Amino acid sequence: MANDYFDVMTSIVNKKKISEDLILQHFNGWGTVKWLSGHPKALYEANMINSARGNKFIGKIQEYKALRGLIQIPKNTYLKMDKADKHMNTIINLIKNHFQVGTFTAKDYYNILPGSEIIKLLERYGRKNENMMSAKELKSVKDIRDALVNKKKILESKNA
Repeated sequence: MANDYFDVMTSIVNKKKISEDLILQHFNGWGTVKWLSGHPKALYEANMINSARGNKFIGKIQEYKALRGLIQIPKNTYLKMDKADKHMNTIINLIKNHFQVGTFTAKDYYNILPGSEIIKLLERYGRKNENMMSAKELKSVKDIRDALVNKKKILESKNA
């Protein structure tokens, strides 16, 4: 079952023949577009198909066939999914609140700021008095502290 999903998804790149029944059953347009957008040669085409799908102009089989026809990546190319840092959302939300910016700008700040500055920011918001906090605020501070510990480990491993 899980192999069928990956067979359908990878057939876009390796051009292997897949039946329409398998496409209808296992093709996930959003996941496939996200996966394909990880390669520079497929990014534009994947985003174009994503826009058409978002506007409800394209069916499942048509989307599959369009992606298969448009994507011109060598057959042996390995495309990996992004492994998202589980603390990334916490850090991005903290940057959004601290600098009063949107998500895209916060992600830019995250990429621009040196790791030491992000750690200072995490330390600043992770050291709050816990006596007067609600359960939601306590969870938020705990998430910030976990992100701080993780970020310090990452920076130490890079410096070692």
